[in-house]
Amino acid sequence: MFLKDFGSIRLQRTLCGLVLLASLALLGGCGGGSSARKPASGGADSEIKQAQSAMQRGEGYMNTKEYSSAVMAFTEAQSAIESGKKKATGNDKSRLLSLENDINRALGSARNQQIIVDNQKKKNAEAEALKAKMAEISGKTDATKVAAKTARAATPGKTPAPAPKAESAEELKAKEDAEAKKKAEEEAKRKEAEDAALKAEAAKKNNDEMELDPTAGVPKDVAAAKQGEGEAGEAAAEGEGAKAAAAGEAVGPYRPVGKNPDPVRVDAVQRKGNYAFAYIQLFNKDENIGKRIGRVEVVFKDAGNAVLFDSMATYDFKDFKADLANPFDNVNGFAVGSHEVPAGKELRIVAVGEHDQRASKAAKAAVTIMFVDGSTADGSGPGSVMDNEKPAAGEGGGNLGGLLGK
Repeated sequence: MFLKDFGSIRLQRTLCGLVLLASLALLGGCGGGSSARKPASGGADSEIKQAQSAMQRGEGYMNTKEYSSAVMAFTEAQSAIESGKKKATGNDKSRLLSLENDINRALGSARNQQIIVDNQKKKNAEAEALKAKMAEISGKTDATKVAAKTARAATPGKTPAPAPKAESAEELKAKEDAEAKKKAEEEAKRKEAEDAALKAEAAKKNNDEMELDPTAGVPKDVAAAKQGEGEAGEAAAEGEGAKAAAAGEAVGPYRPVGKNPDPVRVDAVQRKGNYAFAYIQLFNKDENIGKRIGRVEVVFKDAGNAVLFDSMATYDFKDFKADLANPFDNVNGFAVGSHEVPAGKELRIVAVGEHDQRASKAAKAAVTIMFVDGSTADGSGPGSVMDNEKPAAGEGGGNLGGLLGK
């Protein structure tokens, strides 16, 4: 009897153990399955994180003044944004647009700072070259004095003829400065003559192009005459056209300066692929003092004045080449204090912006000029849109055809 009860107890314990193990296995399986399921990430989250990381690196480079590395980091961030746009959904789209604006501004700032650094390196190299030349002049002067003293000592009891007086370093420097000033004056006269010839040629070209668009930049009565209102009208139109050519004011896409011009005027906005170009004419009404430019800010807008994107660089129109594959490869870019609006004269500049989706919509521009003396000037335009896909170039090269401002 005892053995029978003992066997029954062992059997019951075994069964209970098996039931317990089975329960634990089921509970473990449910837990494992639940923890293994993770929500799949969608949209452009990965590209946004990549762009944010690249932008942080770029900001770090800006803090350490490694501007070329900053440009590369911000460009990497732009590429991540473009990749993210292809699969962005929901809120990711607005996140991408906001991040893109920040990156574009940061990239423009990095490029401008790099231009400043390059200009400073050039100035430092010129200063070192001048210092070396002055040291060489000083050495030659000292050698001349020693030679004269030696000659006098070699003939005791006899006073030698006085040696030719050696020019001091200051005298040599003054002489070189006088020669440099003379050359600069001659170069200025030559440049002035060339500018006058170029203006006359541009005015003639613009007058010829008015034959295709009689209403572009000429009075209404003259335009009507040029459209063929009799022989008397033709003669009157030709007379007015000759006067406009003689004035020599219109250059490329820029309108004539005219009487009492605005300090800042946008004469044309044009497009080429992913790039937009704002042709801006500045005028200094002060007849005695030039105004040196500290910073140029340009915002491109569509025909309805909706903001599209900011410019990234600004150049002097006379050196601007619009035919370059990358307009940012142009020289003579603006840096703080690098350019000046001459006293009583105009300065024509070109602001360049880039956007792969919005550049084709650029039709207007709002401009703010901050001068080194602390003053500012604003302007916007143009009043009408020029739908010309071939941007204008300055004396440096490129297309100038069919670019009259309206």
